[in-house]
Amino acid sequence: MAMQPQVNIRLIVVVGLVTVLALLVLGIAVDAWFRYEQRREIAQYENRPNTALENALLDQRMKINSYRWVDQRAQVAAIPIDEAIKAIIRSGGKLPATRPQEPGR
Repeated sequence: MAMQPQVNIRLIVVVGLVTVLALLVLGIAVDAWFRYEQRREIAQYENRPNTALENALLDQRMKINSYRWVDQRAQVAAIPIDEAIKAIIRSGGKLPATRPQEPGR
């Protein structure tokens, strides 16, 4: 009589439970590591100002708060934003015609 292979159910259950437990612990460890690295990186950038961003914001503020030529050849100038808002309010929301249309157009 040939010997029938026997399935060891207890071993399969133990190996399965150990595998699930190991994956759970590994998942929790990876999540904790990710959160630690994320907090460390955020703290690193909070303590160091972003000078490129600050310079860009300063440049934008200077452009919207000063008189300047946009295109001097075409006689296009920019005025400070506060004055532009007041001018629009005074005109009732109508934009001024900056260039009259040429005849024939």
